[in-house]
Amino acid sequence: MEGITPELVVAFTLLVVAAAPVGWLFVSRHYKLREKELELEAQTRRDWAALQGKTLDARLTALETVVATLGGAVRQQLPQREELAAPPDSQSELGRREPIR
Repeated sequence: MEGITPELVVAFTLLVVAAAPVGWLFVSRHYKLREKELELEAQTRRDWAALQGKTLDARLTALETVVATLGGAVRQQLPQREELAAPPDSQSELGRREPIR
């Protein structure tokens, strides 16, 4: 312990006492800034999710409207269940169907 002098202890103590508040201030400001960044990112994600939800709802509504509009026309063009269940004619080629009108 010959290398540690009272002047060195005093200098080190003053350095710690002066640096501690500066370090604490730096750390607290850093975490406040980081918290603001995370909150901004979370808000951006919430806004993006809301926009995606609205877009999806609009697309779903448009699709439902189209299906409702074309629903009757599509049902008329589809073969009836009885036609699907009927055995194929022996004269028709295997795998060949009549075109849908």
